[in-house]
Amino acid sequence: SLLVGPSEELPRSGIERSKQWITKAMPNARLRAGDLPIRWTGKLARGGVMGILMLSGIRNFPRIKKLGN
Repeated sequence: SLLVGPSEELPRSGIERSKQWITKAMPNARLRAGDLPIRWTGKLARGGVMGILMLSGIRNFPRIKKLGN
């Protein structure tokens, strides 16, 4: 999962809670955390947050299939 946004929109405590949730849901997930020092433009400059979830190697996972529907 990739979460991107201004630091005032993404408190560190929220990031840690989301990492714990992902670890519980997907024990084999590889998680990384760090800064993304970029100049915010467009929607992100106005307080938006962007999220991306990347999954690979999943063959038959009913809950993931539901997300796609």
